[in-house]
Amino acid sequence: MHPIGLCLLLGFVTSLATAQPAPFVDVLHAEHPGAYYDEQAAGWRQETEGDCAAVDAWYQYYKAALYSNRFGTGTYGLPAILAAAEDQLPENSHYRHYLRFAADKRPTERWTELLRAYALDPDWPEAWPAMAAYYEVTGAPDKRDAVLQQLHATDPIPTGLMDYNYNQLMSAPEKGILLTAGDADTYPSWLLQTTFGVRPDVLVLNVALLVAYPDFRQATFERLSVLPGAAGEVTGLDLVNQLSKQDRPLCLAATNDRLIQELPKDKLYLTGLTFRYSDVAVVSDWSRTTTLQRKWRLERLLQPLDNSPAQAVADRLNQNYLPALLDVFVAEARLSRLLPGIQVRDLIETIARRAGREIDVIEYLNSLEEPQLASAKPGVTAKEIDKNLSFIPSKILAINTMQGESEAWVDTAYLPAFHAQETEVSNADYQLFLQDLLRQRKFNYIDSAEVAKTDWLALLPDSVRNWPPDVLYQAGRPDAGNHPIVNISHRAAELYALWLTQAYNADPAAKRRVNFRLSTAREFEHAARGGQRYAPYPWGGPYVRNAAGCWLANTNTLLWELDGKSKDYRGIAGRETEEEANAANDRPGTRFARRWARLKAKRDCADNDDGAWLTTATGTYFPNDYGLYNMSGNAAEMISEPGKIMGGSWLDPAEDMKIGVLVERAQPHPSTGFRLVMDVVN
Repeated sequence: MHPIGLCLLLGFVTSLATAQPAPFVDVLHAEHPGAYYDEQAAGWRQETEGDCAAVDAWYQYYKAALYSNRFGTGTYGLPAILAAAEDQLPENSHYRHYLRFAADKRPTERWTELLRAYALDPDWPEAWPAMAAYYEVTGAPDKRDAVLQQLHATDPIPTGLMDYNYNQLMSAPEKGILLTAGDADTYPSWLLQTTFGVRPDVLVLNVALLVAYPDFRQATFERLSVLPGAAGEVTGLDLVNQLSKQDRPLCLAATNDRLIQELPKDKLYLTGLTFRYSDVAVVSDWSRTTTLQRKWRLERLLQPLDNSPAQAVADRLNQNYLPALLDVFVAEARLSRLLPGIQVRDLIETIARRAGREIDVIEYLNSLEEPQLASAKPGVTAKEIDKNLSFIPSKILAINTMQGESEAWVDTAYLPAFHAQETEVSNADYQLFLQDLLRQRKFNYIDSAEVAKTDWLALLPDSVRNWPPDVLYQAGRPDAGNHPIVNISHRAAELYALWLTQAYNADPAAKRRVNFRLSTAREFEHAARGGQRYAPYPWGGPYVRNAAGCWLANTNTLLWELDGKSKDYRGIAGRETEEEANAANDRPGTRFARRWARLKAKRDCADNDDGAWLTTATGTYFPNDYGLYNMSGNAAEMISEPGKIMGGSWLDPAEDMKIGVLVERAQPHPSTGFRLVMDVVN
C-alpha cells in the first residue's frame, strides 16, 4: 500500500479508538484549570508520534505543553518539542515559522518568523494577536486595529472580557495614560477604543511591550515629551517613574498586581479598576454609587449565566472589581447606607465565588457588621437632634484634573445635598453617648470612645498660665457642657456618629430614616463657605477682625500678633464702610447686611482678646449664611479621612482657619473636635 494511503488508514483506525484532543484556545478566549492543559498536552503528544502526524499537531502540542508548564504540572522541554517539530514540518509551513517565533526570546529578531508565518497564511486567526502586538510596537496603529477587528469578527472576544475592559477604560482619568499588563486587558481595550469609540482619549500602553522593545519605548517617550531614561534594560518601575514626569494623568490597570505591589503606596489612589499614580493627593469619587452606576456595566456581573471557559477568563479578571466594590460597601452601604447593602453584598459575593475567593471575602464582610450602640432610651430624641441641623444644598464642583504648561482641563463632580450640625458636638452631647454605653456595660466601646486627659495649663504660654482662673476661664472651662468635645480619637467620633444614627432612627416620632457621619473635605469646605464662592472665611470677608478690631473667631491671637499682620488687617477693616462692603460684593442684600452687622459688632475689645484663651461655647460668634457656628476657630474639626482636620482652632494661627485649608493632626488632640453631617436615607 502507498505510504499516504497507509497513513490515512491508520488515522481512520486511530480515530475510531480515541478521540483527538480539542484544539488549543488562547487565554483571550478561554481559561481552563491546570489539569485540563496537562491532559491536552499528553493527548497532543500522542498525536505527534509516528510518521503520520497531522501538520497542525505539532503546533497544538507545543502550545498545550507551554500552558501545562505555566498553569498545570507539566515539565515539558519546549526546545526539544520545537526541534522535533522542525524535523517533521515542511520548511514552507506557517506552523513551523510560528513555532520558531513563539520559542525565540529575542524581542526584535523573533518578528521575522512571525511575518513569514503571516505571509504564508494571513487568514490563520492564531497569528492575529501577535500581529496586533507587532503593529503596535512598529508604529502602525491602523493595521493593529484592522487585525483586531478581523479577530473579533472571526472569533468574538467573550462578552465578559469586553465588559471588563469597558469598565477599565471608564475608570481611567480624562486624557490619561493607562498601563496594562497582558493580552486580556490590552487587546479588548484597543478594540473598544477604535471600533466602538469607547474612551479614545485614553492612551493604552502595555507594560511588557514597553519593557521589551527599546525603539517602541523611545518613540512613546518622544510622543509624550518625556526625556529618555537610562540606557539598557528597564523595569516596570523605571517606566512608571519616567511616565510620571509628563503632564497627562498616569494610572495602572489593576491587573498590574506585581508592579503595583512594588510602587510606593502613598502615591497610589484606587479609581475603580485602575490605580492613579500621583505625587499629590487625588480625590476620587469612585466610592459614590452614582458614579459606578453611571459609568460601569454591572448587570452581567450579578447574574453571569455562562459557565463556559470563555466566562472563566472574565471571572479571573473580575476579582479586580472587589477593592472598588468593597470601598462602596463600606462607605455607602455600611456607614452611610445610601445604597441597599444587600445588593452590593450580593455582587461582591458573586464575583468572589466565581473567582474562588468566597470564604475570604465573606469573612471580611462579616467583620464589618455594625454593633448596636444605642439603647432603647439613649437620652436624646430625633426632635432634639433636628433642632441643631442646617440644610446644605447640593453643588456641582469643578475639579482640576491636570495642569500642563500649555493646557488644562477640568472635571466636574456632583456633591449631593446634606444636613450639617450647626455647632461642634459638645461635651454634654458626648456625655449622653458615654452614659448610654455605660448603662449597657459596653466597656469595649467605652474604651474606644474615652476622652484623653488634658493638662490645659501646660498648653498655654508661660506668661499666661499663672493668671487667675477667672481670667483664664473667662469663657468657661474647656470641660464645660456647652464647650466642644475635644481630645478624642477618630474612631470615637465614628462610634458617636453610629450611636446618634441608631438613636435617631429608633425614635418612634422620627419621620425619616437618616445617617450621621463625618464630612468629607469637600463637604466641609462647601458648608463653611455658606454659599459664598470666594469667601476666605465663613463670615464672608477677608479679615479676621471687625471694624473695631475685635476677633471674629476663637483663634491663637498671640501667633497672629507675632506675624505682624494684625494692625494692617484692622486698619483695612476699620476703613471699610457699609457702602464699600456692599460694593465689594457687587450685590447688596440680606447676606451682606448681616456681614456688615458683624463688622460693626463688639467694638469694645482689646487687641489680643478674642474672648477665650482655650475653647469657648459651641454657639459663640456669628454663624455663616448656612447657620453654622465656628466653622473656623474654636475646635478644629475631624473629617472622614483620619489624621486630617479643617477649620483651625483656639491653638492655631488664623491662616489655618481659612476655608479649604487641610492640616494633618493625629487624634486625640486638645485642639480637635468634630461635628457631623446627616444624610436622609428615605
